[in-house]
Amino acid sequence: MEDRQKIARNVKIFALTSLTLSVLAIIPLIGPLFNIASWILYIIVFYKLKVHAGAKKLFINFFSIVGIVVLGVIIEIILRYAFHSQDITILVVEFLLYVIVLAVSYKFAKNMFYEIARVTHQKYFIKAFYMYFIGMLTIFLVFPIILIFIGFIYHILAWIKFKSFDEEIEINNIENQIDLNSKK
Repeated sequence: MEDRQKIARNVKIFALTSLTLSVLAIIPLIGPLFNIASWILYIIVFYKLKVHAGAKKLFINFFSIVGIVVLGVIIEIILRYAFHSQDITILVVEFLLYVIVLAVSYKFAKNMFYEIARVTHQKYFIKAFYMYFIGMLTIFLVFPIILIFIGFIYHILAWIKFKSFDEEIEINNIENQIDLNSKK
């Protein structure tokens, strides 16, 4: 039981450190280093949630989102190269591409945040997801930064309130380990 709480505490520290580094990523020149460190820590958090909490589809959803965004960026680069100009047509196409990327990634992002909420027992992750998504969807209006900031606060609160994983998941993981060892 003590190891379980220690693992949960480590996950919490990694997640909060990752969020802190993501804020520090706005610092000129060294910001990208903070951003890379933030991503690495959050991938470690996902791995620990997968192994210790049974969040099996976190990586699938996460890398699906990353793939969709990378594909969207590649398409945007191709469009900018093809049109060479900043006229209204390219801006409309980029806006539509942005909305399409958000719409396609919605399901994966929702699944990811809901799975984290399930294994950590924190509903704040669900609230954070909706604030992030609505903020990103309305990014071209005046108030989305406020929504994204509120989502970030919910995200921090969820990790601060996180205490431990499901007991049932740990028992299943131990049983699976025993089964694997007995088959060897």
